[in-house]
Amino acid sequence: MNTAYISKDEVINAFGDFANKPNEELSGKSIKDVVLALPKAEVTKVRKGRWLKPTSPYAWYKCKCDQCGYEAQDSGWTYDPLNRKEYDDMIMQYLNFVTNHPFCTKCGAAMYAEN
Repeated sequence: MNTAYISKDEVINAFGDFANKPNEELSGKSIKDVVLALPKAEVTKVRKGRWLKPTSPYAWYKCKCDQCGYEAQDSGWTYDPLNRKEYDDMIMQYLNFVTNHPFCTKCGAAMYAEN
């Protein structure tokens, strides 16, 4: 079942004047009464972001959150910008970083790979 969250007011307003009328199929209750009796769902808006690829070859180990600007880094990485194999390894390490860090630790944004 696909769960979508909408406000109770939106549901009641969608039925217009019909929402306040007693309904036999609802045991004499109105749609408004039934909707207002439903339990509240605890939901929050999901902040979505991306880990941006480093722009400098000397700061490649820092992935930046596009929402808050926080630079997360893995201090275990080393890199020689003149070594092509290390550059290829850097790209793989970036992809591993994105995979292993699904949220920004500063702002909490759900992170997705940069396109």
